[in-house]
Amino acid sequence: MLDLMRKHAGTWLIKVILGAVIIVFAFWGIGSYKMQEGTRVAVVNGNTITVDQYRDTYNRILDQLRQRFGDSLNDEMLKIFNVKQQALDSVIEQALLLDEARRLKFRVADEELAAAIRSTPAFQVNGRFDPRQYSRILSSNRMTPEGFEAVQRESMLIGKLRNAIRSSLKVSGVEARELYNWTHAFVDVDYVLFKPEQQSVPEVTPDEVKKYYDENKSAYKTDPLVKARYILFDPANYQDKIKLDDEEIAEYYNAYVETFAKPKTVEARHILTLARENDTTEKVEAARKKALDALKEIRDGKDFAETAKKYSEGPSRDSGGYLGTFEKKAMVAPFAEKAFSMGEGEVSEPVRTQFGWHIIKVEKVNPATTETLTQATPAIRKKLVEDRAKNMAYDDAEMIYDATFDRTDLSEIAKEKGVEMKATPLFSSKGPEKGVKAPGAFAAAAFDLKVDEISEVKEIEDAFYIIQVIQKVPEKISEMENIREKLKADILKKKKDEKAKATAEAFIASLNDGTPFEQAVTTFNAKPSTTGWFKRSDSIPSIGYEPSFAQTAFRLSSEKPYTEKPVKGKDGYFVPLFKARKLPDNEGFESQKDTLVQRFIGQKEAEAFAALLKTLRGKSEITIADRYRD
Repeated sequence: MLDLMRKHAGTWLIKVILGAVIIVFAFWGIGSYKMQEGTRVAVVNGNTITVDQYRDTYNRILDQLRQRFGDSLNDEMLKIFNVKQQALDSVIEQALLLDEARRLKFRVADEELAAAIRSTPAFQVNGRFDPRQYSRILSSNRMTPEGFEAVQRESMLIGKLRNAIRSSLKVSGVEARELYNWTHAFVDVDYVLFKPEQQSVPEVTPDEVKKYYDENKSAYKTDPLVKARYILFDPANYQDKIKLDDEEIAEYYNAYVETFAKPKTVEARHILTLARENDTTEKVEAARKKALDALKEIRDGKDFAETAKKYSEGPSRDSGGYLGTFEKKAMVAPFAEKAFSMGEGEVSEPVRTQFGWHIIKVEKVNPATTETLTQATPAIRKKLVEDRAKNMAYDDAEMIYDATFDRTDLSEIAKEKGVEMKATPLFSSKGPEKGVKAPGAFAAAAFDLKVDEISEVKEIEDAFYIIQVIQKVPEKISEMENIREKLKADILKKKKDEKAKATAEAFIASLNDGTPFEQAVTTFNAKPSTTGWFKRSDSIPSIGYEPSFAQTAFRLSSEKPYTEKPVKGKDGYFVPLFKARKLPDNEGFESQKDTLVQRFIGQKEAEAFAALLKTLRGKSEITIADRYRD
């Protein structure tokens, strides 16, 4: 089947898939398929990890950080995240896991591999595998057919290893309850906050400015800059060239008629009385009786929503049991069968599912419909025009890129081909201020190039670019005189922060000396506040989202009512004082038990993999090239 795919898709087709594999299997990183022999980064149990594999993984991690932090990502952050070590660990762990999967005799058949490729959503259009989409993604990632098939196979092997470990994990009801208590416990604390902005400190002297600059000058660098020229292939400019006739639209409609079908839906409410599959007969019967009591009140004239708020034990209780509008496949079978057999306004007898007993009220029935060809034509026309315009833009971009094979001046090629060449002024990692879509993405592509290097076709915000860098200005340390006012402001901020921290530490020291909290507040002229009840993951009343404060508060107790050091928050330094703690109610636990079990299994799975990797590292022969060591 793989050969068949090659035959119909061509080299570019198979290339595309590997790009998608990077997306689909990003958790595991790039695979370790053998590419042409390169300098070794490491050898794991006799298997070589090449520079190309390491570089691919490094770039993937870098891309993830760029997506997360955008223009704020800088060299200091790269050092903090230790991207080089992350990439090295990732490729080594990949090799170790593959070894273990093969040792356990896991395998991926060609049929499985082909099915996985064809079912990857990134390669589908309207739910069907599309060779052109496949080709576009793969070619943008410079992948080969052999490379893709190997990395996909390895990712699936590791997936089988992961599934085997997950299937062996069990979570007891006691463990789930402990997790629920930990997650949903409440705490209430008093606190004082020492804000840097409220601290009085001496003015900054010229000598302090010079000393601070000399010690921190590396933090005051100018941004590196790039100047580029580029050719833009915008699909929007090709749409007027697309001509469609009625026959083409009808052909598309007939081929994808199922996409114009809207299934029957139901809008409903329900009342749920909990009764799990493994509950005792007595508990199941008690839940059924409770459901019948609710049904009696409804038939006696009580509003369904109000009755749900009184009786229901499900998460929709507070909204009167409202479930919204849903398709049949969205609900478990017994519930769905009953709901979709009812008419508008009808209320059911109790229906048993694995969750318990349901009383269902159908509020509205929306019959299944299918758009006619006439109704669907505007959407079909729009889609076909956009798709074909994008293909035309990509073809033109590929044609220009092919012409750069042995050329170094993009402007000459543009002139020969009669396409418009554009140029940017110098810009930072934020990108040009105007002229391009997604400036940050454009900048990322440009900064990856050397001077005079011409990029491959880059898809940025649904348009295609070919970029050539014509100038690079490296970062440099700013002259002190040019940033004197900024230096003074930074020193003043630092002084105030240090003063606030020292005051908070002195406050805690006074508590350690036996000074009552109320007296210490008066002595330090502090303003006491209280949080009220909050959970670990909550936004804290009167403070906001402060994870460090919440973590500290939950470590306090009546035996240890205050912390040993102040807690740094976004507005200053906190000193919390324990007041009370309480556990959540049992009713909430029952409604979340299944979710908690799955969450706990996920935690156990992560721990099991960490332990497995530690064991594999300990018993494996791993040699790392000197220049890749710390």
